[in-house]
Amino acid sequence: MKNMIAKRLALKASDKKGFTLIEVIVVLVILGIMAALIVPALTGYIEKAHQRTVVTEAATYRTSLQAIGTDTVASGGDPTAITTGSSVLPDEYMPVSDEDTPTVTEEINALVGNEALDAADLTGIVFTGTGQLTNFVYTNGTYTATYSDGSYEVAPVTPSN
Repeated sequence: MKNMIAKRLALKASDKKGFTLIEVIVVLVILGIMAALIVPALTGYIEKAHQRTVVTEAATYRTSLQAIGTDTVASGGDPTAITTGSSVLPDEYMPVSDEDTPTVTEEINALVGNEALDAADLTGIVFTGTGQLTNFVYTNGTYTATYSDGSYEVAPVTPSN
């Protein structure tokens, strides 16, 4: 009798070809716990990546704005009068037709090599009398980067109702 039971157990053990339902459930529970731990961590990395993107874009525009401020001073203009809608050239150097004079926003788009920047995306431009850029605010639709005296602060854009 013992011999017969041992033979049956040996046959059952060698006949096993798949996973039991309990084993599959245990694996799914473990995977669920791992996913619950990983998803919040990844969300934080995604937020930081979006914030770094807006700072990188703002830094690119800062470089272009600084070039415009320097050029304005070099051509005898007043950099403190520069805004996103203003022309790049000072009044005394303006051509007869305003159609050919680019605005600051158009000039930045040309310097950066895209047409994505809108005048509403770049505000609060402040230059010193020597053409040094001190402040501006850039919004990319998701985040706002505020540049002030060499550093950036990032905040999410609040939806307007």
